[in-house]
Amino acid sequence: MSATLAIDLEQLKMLIDQCPIEEKVELIRFLEKETFEIRFRNLLEQLKTSEISMDEITREVEIVRQKRYERSN
Repeated sequence: MSATLAIDLEQLKMLIDQCPIEEKVELIRFLEKETFEIRFRNLLEQLKTSEISMDEITREVEIVRQKRYERSN
């Protein structure tokens, strides 16, 4: 037997607000995976409009690495 529950965005936010931090982090990771393709396409669109130097690429890579390192600790 399956059931469906319809809730609006505000109700969802209220439910998430009640979750412990570990579940919120899990939800963030889930949403990052679900939205990766869209976010990646948006990034590609942004990059199409301007030239980017190797220094800029290196800076961005280092920022991402630092964020990942901080998340893992």
